Amino acid sequence: MFRKANSSRDHTDGSGRQGMPTIIGADFRVKGDISCEGDIQLEGTVEGNVKSLRLTVGPSGTVQGDVNAESVRVQGKITGTIRAKSVELAGSGHVTGDILHEALTVENGAFLNGHVRRLTASEILADAEARDAAKQAREAKAEKADETKPDLQVVSGGR
Repeated sequence: MFRKANSSRDHTDGSGRQGMPTIIGADFRVKGDISCEGDIQLEGTVEGNVKSLRLTVGPSGTVQGDVNAESVRVQGKITGTIRAKSVELAGSGHVTGDILHEALTVENGAFLNGHVRRLTASEILADAEARDAAKQAREAKAEKADETKPDLQVVSGGR
């Protein structure tokens, strides 16, 4: 009776584990690109590109730039290109720009001014391979940075 049903809205931290989404509050403004391997809940303003696993643009949220994610839900405003497997435009959503998608849901009352194109299977596969390659490159860079750090020497004080 009280068990939790599996939901596609469960949040992950980018490694597939349960985690909290990154929350950008309504009073927060970002100038520059944002990249997150987990989920982002955006209530503030981003002037730049956003890349994440899942992005939810809340009713007060605004993005002025391109969005690249596995899934995107728009309740606020996006001005730029959206590229995602799954895109949901809520009734309060406002998109000015193109949407490249595998699955698209548009609720009654949503605003869309741009082109909509369904991604082909080969484009989806190429995107997944590019994401995997970028992740491996970041991990290799982090490992290399760890190797170049000098070892810590502990020197005891003399008497």
